[in-house]
Amino acid sequence: MSNNKEKENASLGQKIFDNIFLLLILSLLISTGLYNIWGLIEIFSVPKLTP
Repeated sequence: MSNNKEKENASLGQKIFDNIFLLLILSLLISTGLYNIWGLIEIFSVPKLTP
């Protein structure tokens, strides 16, 4: 019974770290977002070619 009470009082970060699938989804979202933002910055920082 105390185990259920501890899970109810756990913070959001603790719930994410306790659930491996939430941790996997969160890591995929963060890495995908960072690489996409990095890619967009790289694309827009390339100078335009003038003929």
